[in-house]
Amino acid sequence: MAEYTADWIDTRYGRFAVPQGDDLIGNSLRRYGEWAQLEIDLLTRFIEPGQTVLDVGAFIGTHARAFSDRVGAQGRVIAFEPNEDTFALLQANVAAARWPNIQARNVGLGRTAARVVVTATAGNGGASVLAAASDGAHSIAVWPLDQVELEGPVHFIKMDVEGMEMDVLAGARRVIEQHRPLLFLEVNSLEGAHPSLAWAAEQGYACFGVLEPAFNPDNLRANPDNVFGAGKECGLLLLPQATLARHEAALAHARLPRIRTLDDLALLLLHKPQYPEEALARSLNGALGLDYPSPRAGQLAQELDSRVRQVAELEALLAEERARREASEAAKAYAETLAFERLDELDALRARTQAAEQARAGAEALRQTQDAALSRLRVDVQRIRASKAYRLLAAAGLAPRLPEDE
Repeated sequence: MAEYTADWIDTRYGRFAVPQGDDLIGNSLRRYGEWAQLEIDLLTRFIEPGQTVLDVGAFIGTHARAFSDRVGAQGRVIAFEPNEDTFALLQANVAAARWPNIQARNVGLGRTAARVVVTATAGNGGASVLAAASDGAHSIAVWPLDQVELEGPVHFIKMDVEGMEMDVLAGARRVIEQHRPLLFLEVNSLEGAHPSLAWAAEQGYACFGVLEPAFNPDNLRANPDNVFGAGKECGLLLLPQATLARHEAALAHARLPRIRTLDDLALLLLHKPQYPEEALARSLNGALGLDYPSPRAGQLAQELDSRVRQVAELEALLAEERARREASEAAKAYAETLAFERLDELDALRARTQAAEQARAGAEALRQTQDAALSRLRVDVQRIRASKAYRLLAAAGLAPRLPEDE
């Protein structure tokens, strides 16, 4: 028989011994510092300080430690775990609890006193299965709860017994009739759970469905990596009809669906994403498969088709808009090219105009120079004509021709 070796880690409820190696609950405690916390949060709303809680199928004590904190110093938690290897870890975690109010008992609970063999599920030590012991096999004790010394009233019983709920309930008839505790039963299949639903109706219990995500986004380590996907924890919360009014506030807060019929229970399980693969795939040896018709699936298929059409329409509009944008960008580029060409032409025209202006200014300067020279020449001619020598020569007919004479 293999023995568990432990790693000690910090969790939401203090230091915790977890199995070494690959284990579903141990891995969750390492990664998130907690296990099934949303389910625990819901259950503790129905547990009061000072009460006594029975944890049947406690494994290493994740729920027991949470219940211990809830009931406090005046309360009690009695944790039952039949697997001897697991029980060693449970004892270590009981010793490490904040309150000394947990009793750990290495027995299983059932219909009658017996010896059974415990078989652990690989990778999930919390899913141990009990079977009748054969001669020579290592076995553990199973007792009816009615034969277990409890030392006081029982207020809440949590069961995680892998389909053996009816055996535990049958062996706890006197305790339940006397104390009328609240009951929480894990649910994995319709076959396993429907007898509990019938039992609840016969015993005067109201039945409510519990469906909580396995992943808590507000986990202790603030780890956003969800290894559970859409997986959920599913169960039935049974409350005595006579005390329903006492739990109105907790029921209103939790918004739990009332489970009255087998159809209600089936619908609850269909909202557990693991249910088809874990239970339905094994029905009829899988002959029908899992492609069963579902109104919701049909509705989702129609919504998907509608979304696909909308996406196609949006993609077409996007393509048109992209084409318009590309055409606009091409037109803009062409306009910019033309503008640059016009600018070049304007620069050339501006240069030619400047050259013409410079030529005109040069011509004007030359004209002014010539006019000044002509004016000086006229003055010189007038001075010559006015001279005595010119007049004598002119009288003798010998005067030279001057420009104004031509």
